[in-house]
Amino acid sequence: MQKGKNLLKLFLFFPIFLFSQDFFMLPDEAEHFQNSLSKELKTANTSIEVFSPFLDDYLSSKTLKFMARKGIEITIITQDKESKFSYLALFENVTVYTLKTKVQLKGTLLCMDNKELFLLSNALEYKSLRRDYSFALHTHTPCHQTFETLKSRSTKKE
Repeated sequence: MQKGKNLLKLFLFFPIFLFSQDFFMLPDEAEHFQNSLSKELKTANTSIEVFSPFLDDYLSSKTLKFMARKGIEITIITQDKESKFSYLALFENVTVYTLKTKVQLKGTLLCMDNKELFLLSNALEYKSLRRDYSFALHTHTPCHQTFETLKSRSTKKE
């Protein structure tokens, strides 16, 4: 029975792979992924939304700081009140939320201007990107509604 459920999950997830713009196998393509993500983050015109348990990737955090200084609205949803995202809340255009539930987050979502979505199967963490076997994909799809749902399940960091 478990095998059937796993096949169903794979079958339901398969269309995402078909319609994705880019697919990255990590850790083999970690550098290519980081460069693609940084490039896409820099093209944001109005907003960037991040859902991740950790932000320990220098290039991504540097790009987020640059975009905050540029006036782009950045929303970050994380699980830990004392995460490394906290320092980004010092910027005027950055809002940090903490999930109310105590579930263990594994993956990461990034949305730019409600039209570009990056999905990672692990945290946006340098060691995870360079060491763990996982995947990331980039696709053109509306993604803001997902973040509205996540914000409704979170508390705003003051």
